[in-house]
Amino acid sequence: MTRIDESFEPTIDLSLYGALLKRARLNLGYRRAEDFVAAMKCVTGYDVSKDIVYRMENGKKEPTINFMIAMNLMLGLPATDFSMAEMCIPKEWNDLSESRTKHDFDTEKWNIGLEVIPF
Repeated sequence: MTRIDESFEPTIDLSLYGALLKRARLNLGYRRAEDFVAAMKCVTGYDVSKDIVYRMENGKKEPTINFMIAMNLMLGLPATDFSMAEMCIPKEWNDLSESRTKHDFDTEKWNIGLEVIPF
């Protein structure tokens, strides 16, 4: 099994993510983060402050999964499209991902009793 160096900090490239986020916001036509967060709240129901958006854009704050999903919805992408985040994944994680296959992961080990519930 491939091991990650202990000095590795497991996080996406926040500066790159921030630049992509700002470009996406501007491409959507929102020059001001205040207008963007108001639209995000109206369209998706997700509430985030303009200060948090500015901190993410400046690489000072990690995006939450909820923010990334709301951002995808604002961009007209599927909720589970993480192409923006994928561009920011550290080399160590990409290397690990490429070195493993589905067969390397023991799904039985992680079975926590979840069942498909018919609706």
